Amino acid sequence: MESVVSFLQDGRPVKKQVFRNLSIFPILFPGIIEPYYLTLEQAIDNETLVVTEVDASGNVNRLKIRN
Repeated sequence: MESVVSFLQDGRPVKKQVFRNLSIFPILFPGIIEPYYLTLEQAIDNETLVVTEVDASGNVNRLKIRN
């Protein structure tokens, strides 16, 4: 357990990504090569990621995501 706590203490949060009611909180760690990725905002802006309702009536607990 001590090693997990030590590892997590080295993490640094970066800008929260939000789309409607979905929030993602990235945490980066020193010494770990950062993977190439798009932020949520970038992916939505260039339509790499599309988040919609499951159907016309909607469902609070379910979203449709097209990547």
